Amino acid sequence: MAGRADHEMFYDVFYSSHRASLRLSLAILADIEEWVSYQHKILTCSRKVLLKIMNDTKKFRERPGPPPGWGSENTKPMLIEAINDVAAEYNIHTPELNKRLDGMAILSRRVDVCTTIQTEKMHIVKKCLPMFFWKSSEPMKRMLEMAEMLKKLVRSLSHLKTNMDTILSGRRDIEIGIWECRKMIHNHLQNLAIRDNPQPQNNIISVSLDTNEGNDVAMERGEDGAGTGTGTGGAQLPDNCSHESEKQLSQ
Repeated sequence: MAGRADHEMFYDVFYSSHRASLRLSLAILADIEEWVSYQHKILTCSRKVLLKIMNDTKKFRERPGPPPGWGSENTKPMLIEAINDVAAEYNIHTPELNKRLDGMAILSRRVDVCTTIQTEKMHIVKKCLPMFFWKSSEPMKRMLEMAEMLKKLVRSLSHLKTNMDTILSGRRDIEIGIWECRKMIHNHLQNLAIRDNPQPQNNIISVSLDTNEGNDVAMERGEDGAGTGTGTGGAQLPDNCSHESEKQLSQ
């Protein structure tokens, strides 16, 4: 009888690695949650900036001249500067985003392993504990405590995945918004150049539409003070802005 009382479920080693894995998983999850919350604030700020740029650009299109700051000797156009700041912020966080997504994939696999181990250990305790009912109910108490930890982990991971999807969707909106803002300014300045010069090919203003470049507007001073673009994305684009993009940014 003494030998039978020495079942592994009465020793901490039976639970230690499983408990440690649950605690580590919860810590990893909390770290990713904190980062996601931080990203949400950044995206909210970027949305506000892009919406302001869109609204300002619409106002400038109703004016006879170029946007403020355009043509200053040592100053880039204010709107382009603001767009580039948003794009730079977007790009800075991309590597960390990929790292966090990888971390979530690893965490998801860890949760699957923890779930399997929890099931196996609970089966052992349920099967063997009745034979030692006179000794202690501590094994079941421990298993129930870890079951609560696992339940919290699964629930929190599901919530985290939903929040991460929101972040990814928000980043797509920002990327589209950056492109739309640059397109609006590009078209507005091209129209100004065409209006002031009947031969636009000699005096075209080009604004890069590449979201991945945060500082990509190349301008040269012409004799008449108008900008001559040397950046990418100089092709003529439709003179309109996606209302869907503005709607997404305002949400």
